[in-house]
Amino acid sequence: MKLIFVTAAAMLMLLPPLCVSAETEYSDCYKALSELCLREKDATESIQFTLGSAKYTTDQGESGSSAASVFESNGRIYVSAESIDSEFCTDALHFTDTDDISVFSANGANDGIIVKDETVMIDIEAAAPSLGLDTEREGDTLTVTDPYASRRIIVTGSTGDITWDENDSVTMPNGTVVVSYDTREEAFSSCMELNAADGINAVPDVPVTLFEDTNSGYLLNDHLSWGAEMIKSDTFNSRLLEKFGAEEAMNEVTVGLIDSGVEYAHPFLSGRIDVDNGYDFYDGDSDPMDEHSHGTHTAGIICDNTLSNVTIIPYKITDANGDSSLSLLEAALDKAINDGVDVINMSLGSKDNSGKLRDALMPYFDRMNQLGITGVAAAGNTKTDAELYTPANITDCITVSACDSSGKFASSYSNYGDVIDVCAPGTSIRSSILNGQFGSKSGTSMACPHVSAAAAMLKSLDKSMTPAEVQNSITACAADSGNAGFDIYYGWGILDTSALADMYMQETSDYMFYITAVSDNMLHVQLSETYASEDGAVIAAAAYKEGIMTSLETIAITDTASPGTEYDAAIDLDGCDSLKVFLFEDLSSIKPLCCIREMNLTYLQ
Repeated sequence: MKLIFVTAAAMLMLLPPLCVSAETEYSDCYKALSELCLREKDATESIQFTLGSAKYTTDQGESGSSAASVFESNGRIYVSAESIDSEFCTDALHFTDTDDISVFSANGANDGIIVKDETVMIDIEAAAPSLGLDTEREGDTLTVTDPYASRRIIVTGSTGDITWDENDSVTMPNGTVVVSYDTREEAFSSCMELNAADGINAVPDVPVTLFEDTNSGYLLNDHLSWGAEMIKSDTFNSRLLEKFGAEEAMNEVTVGLIDSGVEYAHPFLSGRIDVDNGYDFYDGDSDPMDEHSHGTHTAGIICDNTLSNVTIIPYKITDANGDSSLSLLEAALDKAINDGVDVINMSLGSKDNSGKLRDALMPYFDRMNQLGITGVAAAGNTKTDAELYTPANITDCITVSACDSSGKFASSYSNYGDVIDVCAPGTSIRSSILNGQFGSKSGTSMACPHVSAAAAMLKSLDKSMTPAEVQNSITACAADSGNAGFDIYYGWGILDTSALADMYMQETSDYMFYITAVSDNMLHVQLSETYASEDGAVIAAAAYKEGIMTSLETIAITDTASPGTEYDAAIDLDGCDSLKVFLFEDLSSIKPLCCIREMNLTYLQ
């Protein structure tokens, strides 16, 4: 038997595990996890320092000070070592007097240490990794965060030879283990030592944040968001009704909502919430009633943009303040996957500077891909690179930025970056809130459910669509905004479900075409019906790289074409990231006869 021994209270004791049997009810594990996470651990999660000031503030609103002010030297910020030690209880800072200093930093003892006003000052940005801390600088402000403040870690991988203390750990049905420690130092040390072992991945159980930026007030009578008009959800839904005849004849589609719960008695949500399959992971019971309002609002956006064949299962992972943790998010993902939902909406996330949290979530997204479940995530509201947040930084997830009612990118809050897939309405979105009322909120949290609604619409049409097909369809049909082609703010453009309807549900009276394939630098176009113009028409295909057109090819269409006629054209797509295809009456025309088709070649090649 292989045993890994870590620090003194590392919980590697030979005792029976709490929840490992396949026969064990999932709810028992979820309840045990809730109890583990609810243990009182009033620890400081972050400290904010300001250059030139001896005072600092913590996330709990408390203030502290040191004998020396924070200063900068050679581009590095130095803070009081004692402040770090006292607030975070790191135990890695040891000093007795100014003549004999031993401080553990990233580059070894005594490196990056300065004594000022008889106070030990440390280059905290250099020392942070060895202390298990994170730092983020913005102007004259430096924020130091402790990802181990929960004193819990999440362990996956080859842990079969380890038996955990049943009083301080929970093993989930999928084998993931959440372990609690007496101190943050034990949690950090254990995490580092476990990661040094082959086949084991351990991460701290960090906070998960709801991506709501502002609450714009309460509206008692008006609940329909402008977002529904912008994304043209009525167009898609009317086409669905024309195709199926009635909502009852459509595919039943389920959206898993991982959030703060849902006020399922809200009149606007009547008949749309599957409470029986919902769960409250924070409190460890089967009642996912919302106490915060965020989840009720996101649920309302989904319902506002879909028909009644789409229902929502609420997975509550936060308290009334919106606080949650990575372990609860993982538990909710596990249950949603096991429940067989079609789409999972995640208007939330965790800071992930290293990408390790993304790696911890990847097994869930791998399972989702295998089972045909589409994941949709909010980009985040910190006006920074969404790559630094998970699940937004997961490639297999549709990542959503936000815009306002004029289509302008919401630069006052929305994250951006190469991971953005599509942009959707997020500013002053009206929807359901607590106590049966309606109100407006802003954030990428509000943009995210618009895209989840679009994914549910596609599943309503064709339940067999894979996550990749859903993602590609949404990005291909997005209305190009910002720079031509892909850009870091809008992704592939603003969500447009009318274009989705055109792609999959053309009316026979439309002179539409659709792209059947792009491969080996060959474009294949198929007409949906005869094009009867005496002068013929022209299909123009333009390839782009970073918004710049690199090649243009045209295909002549004559009035002899019949429905289903295919046209092929060679086009140089090497190094290109997007392709736009137009149907013109002639090349001198500036208005296409039908909507533009834009394709993300990253997915199609």
